Amino acid sequence: MGVYENLINAPPRPPMNSSLLPMEIEARVHAFVDQESIVALTDKRGTIVYANDRFCEISGYDRTELEGQNHRLLKSGRHPPEFYKALWATVLGGRTWRGEICNRAKDGHLYWVETTIAPLRQQGLITHFLAIRTDITERKEALEVLAQQQKREEEDRRMAALGRMADGVLHDLGNVLTGVMGLALETDLEARDAALQEAISRMAQVIRTLRDYSTGRPSKPELFLLNPLVGCVSSLVRHRKGGPRNLSIVAHCDSTSGCQILGNEGQVFEVVLNLMVNAVEAVTTVPEPEIRVYTTWQDGRVALTIEDNGGGVPPAAVATLFEPYSSSKGRGRGVGLSVAKRIAVAHGGDLRLEHAGGDGAGACFRLELPARMSEEAPVGSVFTRGTGRRFVLVSEDNAEVQRLIEHAAAKLGLTTVSPGDAADLIGSAAKLRGAVAAAVIDSCDADAEQGAVACLRRLEPELPILLVSGTLGRRGERTTKWGDVAMLPKPFALDELVAVLKSTVTPRG
Repeated sequence: MGVYENLINAPPRPPMNSSLLPMEIEARVHAFVDQESIVALTDKRGTIVYANDRFCEISGYDRTELEGQNHRLLKSGRHPPEFYKALWATVLGGRTWRGEICNRAKDGHLYWVETTIAPLRQQGLITHFLAIRTDITERKEALEVLAQQQKREEEDRRMAALGRMADGVLHDLGNVLTGVMGLALETDLEARDAALQEAISRMAQVIRTLRDYSTGRPSKPELFLLNPLVGCVSSLVRHRKGGPRNLSIVAHCDSTSGCQILGNEGQVFEVVLNLMVNAVEAVTTVPEPEIRVYTTWQDGRVALTIEDNGGGVPPAAVATLFEPYSSSKGRGRGVGLSVAKRIAVAHGGDLRLEHAGGDGAGACFRLELPARMSEEAPVGSVFTRGTGRRFVLVSEDNAEVQRLIEHAAAKLGLTTVSPGDAADLIGSAAKLRGAVAAAVIDSCDADAEQGAVACLRRLEPELPILLVSGTLGRRGERTTKWGDVAMLPKPFALDELVAVLKSTVTPRG
């Protein structure tokens, strides 16, 4: 770029000795730049006044087709308007802009260029812009292939972890269900109800965290309790296939029983699971394997410490422990701790090696996250308060869930109407227009679900809509082109559903 910019911007110079700068040398420099770079000169309005052969070759346009045109001719649609606004603000301000641009050739294919655009002046005023570009399409395509490969490896790692967890999940849910079936023998109704609620919460915790973990999708932050998550992970790894049968997990978490974290429950679950699995693998050959878990809360942050009595982290592995593809075990791809570190930092926290162990002491990892203390479990509300309507439309094919929704509505003086599938729901909404307080929809078909939302909002623009599908979704509010909808995917407890409906509907007396 320097050759062109200097030739045009340089102040007048006295004639130079031709032996110092022969014209043929200058011509060769021009020829070299033209051959190796994509060169364009535009006026102040951005109209192309010169395009070299490389520009014509890569764009597919003849020089006569380019000159007199604006670079908008090459827009690919890959960059937002803000990208071009920032570019123009830079060069019009007299500064040089550097970056990567994706353009569209005449035949429609996309190509990437590394670009430098410099303003050219005459008597201090900007008159032209010089753009010199280098084709980097192959490099960008290679990076895209690498990114896709890393994404596939991440999914493979996630699915492999789920496979390893399967035995623990089945064992844990089997224990809970066995306990629930045994409650029939409990004569103390108050004790039976308390045990049942605890069992339901435990099963819901397992399902929610596994659902979020399996998707790996970033979700809207929501409050969740720390201790049940730690308990769920402990139960899973205690019964992990291939783990030591006499494993002892000692937890000291009483001080954080009401500790809540705002974030992605599935991702935090993944971090804790990774640390616990690493600890289990570290004590596999220890005669009396033990993992100690401590939680503390102070000044708005919770600290989770996981320590084992294994052999520790080798000194040579400490420096690169949290780098991708670095493993302290000498096997595997070594991406777990790097992902865990990234998740912790994204939540405003940190993950570090407290001590590496060795000489008879095991390793100790410390996870810190922003948190708050509360005596109540978090209950979300995303509906807008209604206007006293008394019917709740329900599209749900499971009889037990229908009864749960009916029970929740009845507590609020509301009446449920269950017409059948989503199509029948729309018909009932039209008949009951003006009397519907909310609609509750369960549909595993995303298209049918969106269609139902669209039709309902055309009939009732302000109608609160609750999606309770048990598919892989998240709790909270979701914005659609038809407005906001609420999501409370299964499983959920009666009090959760009552709380959501109560916060949205004022039943007419």
